[in-house]
Amino acid sequence: MSFAYFIITILFFAAADPIQLPSVKFGKKCIDSPNSYAWSYIWVYETNTKLTATKDQCHLKKKFIKNGIDVKPK
Repeated sequence: MSFAYFIITILFFAAADPIQLPSVKFGKKCIDSPNSYAWSYIWVYETNTKLTATKDQCHLKKKFIKNGIDVKPK
């Protein structure tokens, strides 16, 4: 039964992947845009586009958070 779950999971990920030429980067990186903030240790992105997530954006977010409140100037 667990083998069937494994096959279903693999098929789900194969069907859900819209990226034609995937690349993978490891390490904590962040994206800080005006509307959202995202961080991850694993980034999957298209090879012919540049990964916009950087470590520097993570450090900027830490600098502007005090006591759980975002004090980043607009």
